[in-house]
Amino acid sequence: MTAGTNEADAAPVQDRRRGRQVTAERLRRRVIHEGWGRSAHMSRYLALLFTAGGVMGHLSLQLPHSDQIDEVGIRLSASAAFPVAALLLLLGKRMTPWMIHLLLAAGVVVVSLGIAYTGNTAQTSITAIFYIWAVLFAFTFFTSLQAWPHVAFIALAYGLVLARFGDQEGYAQWFTVVGTVAVTGYVVGRLAEHNTRLAVTDALSGLPNRRSFDQMLSHELERAVRDGRSVCVGILDLDGFKSVNDTLGHACGDELLRICAERIAGCVRGDDVVARLGGDEFALLLLGPGAHRPEVVAQRLVETLRRPVSLGEKTVSVSASIGFAVSDAHSSPAELMRNADLAMYIAKASPLAHYEVFDDEMHDRALERLELEVELRNAVTSDAITVAYQPIVSMDTGEVTGVEVLARWDHPARGPIPPAQFIPVAERTGAIGKVGEKVFTEACRMATRLQAIRPGLTTTVNLSPVQLADPELATTFRQIIRREGADPATIVLEVTESGLMQDVTAAAERLRELKQLGVRVAVDDFGVGHSSLSYLRNFPVDVLKLDKSFIEGIADGGATLARAVIQLGRMLGLDVIAEGVESREQLNELLVLGCRSGQGYLFAHPMGAEQLVAHVARRAAAGAQAAVAADAPARPGRGG
Repeated sequence: MTAGTNEADAAPVQDRRRGRQVTAERLRRRVIHEGWGRSAHMSRYLALLFTAGGVMGHLSLQLPHSDQIDEVGIRLSASAAFPVAALLLLLGKRMTPWMIHLLLAAGVVVVSLGIAYTGNTAQTSITAIFYIWAVLFAFTFFTSLQAWPHVAFIALAYGLVLARFGDQEGYAQWFTVVGTVAVTGYVVGRLAEHNTRLAVTDALSGLPNRRSFDQMLSHELERAVRDGRSVCVGILDLDGFKSVNDTLGHACGDELLRICAERIAGCVRGDDVVARLGGDEFALLLLGPGAHRPEVVAQRLVETLRRPVSLGEKTVSVSASIGFAVSDAHSSPAELMRNADLAMYIAKASPLAHYEVFDDEMHDRALERLELEVELRNAVTSDAITVAYQPIVSMDTGEVTGVEVLARWDHPARGPIPPAQFIPVAERTGAIGKVGEKVFTEACRMATRLQAIRPGLTTTVNLSPVQLADPELATTFRQIIRREGADPATIVLEVTESGLMQDVTAAAERLRELKQLGVRVAVDDFGVGHSSLSYLRNFPVDVLKLDKSFIEGIADGGATLARAVIQLGRMLGLDVIAEGVESREQLNELLVLGCRSGQGYLFAHPMGAEQLVAHVARRAAAGAQAAVAADAPARPGRGG
């Protein structure tokens, strides 16, 4: 348990470990019960036991029997067995464990009475079959330690009955039969239990698997509706697991999953259930106080999972995204799982929240997101994604030194949709590849046009982390550059710092492939993430873009971080471009700090292609006139 856990919601570590052992044992029995299905519930087995006793009791009255038989007692016990069996079928689900043990013993007595008084050794085969079934019952529904008293009781009762009423000289033979039956039942019962556990347990983590979790969820949801309470379902997905699996190998990935499974199980109470659904996805079924306060459980899980994990010589850390859904009187298992899964994806998409609890608004947002995904696919197919251009200027002279190409989507009904809204949708649906190719193609065409107006002008294109993971990206861009006749030295590919950190090794390799084309590389939003200088040194970077968040407070004395990034760029020989410059005060402060390039509304808003060409030509002409005026000889004064 990590520091800061609410004492009211967490037992001491020692109690929790003991609770986990109890939980594991309880889950094992519950898994076995559910594995056999509802038709094999304990009450049904006990009903079958009493029915067998009644049949054998009445059968013993019809077969040849000894003079010691008490016909009245046998008839009463055998007749009473049938209504008991009927009651078990109707009310057996509500039995407590001590009632089950008591009725099991009573059922064995009833059956023993049915076969004990006949003295007919011809019934040996029938008796043996019954006791094999009894032992199988014991070892199917109880652990080995709990089963031995049942088996011992059966063997003792069987031996005493045969020794007292059977062939006095052959009782040793009957004990041998009893031992054989007991051992056979033990072996077959353990095999049945093992096969059942294989079917409902995840082999890697030892937790219940998806099939078992679905069965337990259905069972607990029925009980919750009957008792007028609620249950809570959680879906947990590990963030960053894929990169660990890819870089360190599947063996380390499996070990990480085992450690995470143990940590997750240690964060819930004894009555709760944890299962592994597959891959790096886990499910939780909260039945106790956590069902009403899933946020407390989520915070505990997030804090526990983020602790570093040692995998051989490497130390890694993962985070988690968790979604919860609380049941009501009309919830179905499928609906709860779907809602929890939706809440988890919303939490994963949020840069701040690690967990979410489902509400009805999430469903509406999910429908809206689904509609947006369909409309975006249609927009990509119909070539409705366009581009805009924002100039990058020299803050000393105001001269245009480059442009940044920005994707735009003007929806016919919704109006302009900002890139921050539709680009994540494109990444999620796989449409980002087509969008990226469209934007890069337009950038190459504009770069060719701008060289005729002002040679050396750079054209910057944003790269999505999803694009950066594409091994064919360099090949695709090479074909576009050749087709459009662009000079790769004037192309700048801009990647975000967070995108680089998602998979450092793959990102570095992809950027090296792109650099071989002759393009330059810029890092956007630098300083807002958690990158280290060693990573920055390993990336083939040419430009740092100072994030807008640093610029907003620079005129009010918040220039410390901006100064650090600008100085870092100088030390590494990188160009630094300030983003989001909107006021003259910000411009002056940046010039004092030594930053010479910037972009923002102070200089120009994003514009169309023809507007950009006219703007660049106009600024180039103004710069040429200023240069001519500066070089012209001074006009002699009067009376010189």
